[in-house]
Amino acid sequence: MLPRAVKIWARPLSLPPSGGPTTVVLPVPAFLVCAEYSPEQARAWLDAGELAELERARHVLFVDIDSGHWPMVTRAAELARILDDATKAV
Repeated sequence: MLPRAVKIWARPLSLPPSGGPTTVVLPVPAFLVCAEYSPEQARAWLDAGELAELERARHVLFVDIDSGHWPMVTRAAELARILDDATKAV
């Protein structure tokens, strides 16, 4: 079971009606910065169908930073490096 904060974030996106299929594959990579949970937990949630947005991504990169809820405050330099490295990995 996902923590409440993750459940709120992981709600499916509302897509405008288009008359076509409702499944959209995101053509860009997705990055999930794992600050309060491990990449393994996030992968398990994705495999269980609990991260609807990421199911539509062609490539998902899980990035680990053991920082707690606010990595942009508690570990800003490390988070910046991780995001910079992640953009170069794809």
